[in-house]
Amino acid sequence: MESFMNEHQCPLLYVCESLDGLESCRLALFEKWSNALKRSGKIFQHDYRRLEWLDSEILLGIIASPWDMNFELYFREIGTE
Repeated sequence: MESFMNEHQCPLLYVCESLDGLESCRLALFEKWSNALKRSGKIFQHDYRRLEWLDSEILLGIIASPWDMNFELYFREIGTE
């Protein structure tokens, strides 16, 4: 994740779909990776939202560099706020 964001200078957007009921497990992996970065001294912004879409629910998350001033704007632009 870190190398992707550093190379492309953009946030990482992820979607944990829920068709198989494992969306919480997928979210836990992103939280684990984000926390590993924090423990290594690297600070990133990380948050997610639960969205209802059609007849299901998805988890939409964003991980961004600390200098990314548009972090909350991303969620508003996507329509989660």
